[in-house]
Amino acid sequence: MRVAARSYIVSSEALGRPGATPVERRDRFSLGYQVALAAEAIRDLAKLLTPAIMIGVALLSGCSIRPQARLLRGVTRADRGDYHGAIADYDLVLRQQPANAEAAYLRGAAHDRLGDRAAAIADYDLALRLKADLLPAYVARAAAHAALNDSVAAAADYEAVRRLMIDDQVH
Repeated sequence: MRVAARSYIVSSEALGRPGATPVERRDRFSLGYQVALAAEAIRDLAKLLTPAIMIGVALLSGCSIRPQARLLRGVTRADRGDYHGAIADYDLVLRQQPANAEAAYLRGAAHDRLGDRAAAIADYDLALRLKADLLPAYVARAAAHAALNDSVAAAADYEAVRRLMIDDQVH
């Protein structure tokens, strides 16, 4: 694990073990190390609280959960391994916003994690119809095709990834 805070970079090895060298003990108690630990804790806390806060704000305002809040809740569920719950959230987002390419891609990723490659590919196809330059969807669809031993389709997607990456470098 490496933690960076401004110009301070401290590795987990700096924590040392009992009887560590004086330099290692000093690094562990340096201001830079303490700042890096605090920054990491704040990032972790923000990741946990942001979806809950957004959902809470939507509920307190008396409206239904907004698509963006549902999308975040789906991401949170997927991060916790609740792929079925994530798919349900992405379904609701796509009902409210049929042109949401990100929701289609994320639903495909959840199907992929459940091993349903055909559903995943269908969602990746939808995402790419909605947003033709969605690079992660090409990468994921190529991997799904490869998992199904469809090397021709996988190669076509990898070629599209290569083309998009070259276009990004040119522009």
